[in-house]
Amino acid sequence: MAQFKKEAVRQAILDAAYRLFQRRGYVATTLQDIAAAAKTSRANIYVYFHSKFDLLYAVFQPWMAARLNALEAALPTITDPRQRLARVFTALWRDIPGDGHGFA
Repeated sequence: MAQFKKEAVRQAILDAAYRLFQRRGYVATTLQDIAAAAKTSRANIYVYFHSKFDLLYAVFQPWMAARLNALEAALPTITDPRQRLARVFTALWRDIPGDGHGFA
């Protein structure tokens, strides 16, 4: 019997992974932890994601895209090229890494 992917289950897995990655970090979070928090089985995670790394990317990519979009939106308001460059470096080296996301 074919398995059907349900968006609600996928989102529950993503939400659980995000919370656990934030709280414990990527390395300390197991797929079993994520499955328990999402109220599904570990095997079911593989229906939606190929690996723990694939799951990390699915959580991380929208998070990072939002931060880069915000940075891009802020840059046109800075007219001085040196200040604009300083803003980019500050965002990439301090602000985004220090955002408490738990992906490290």
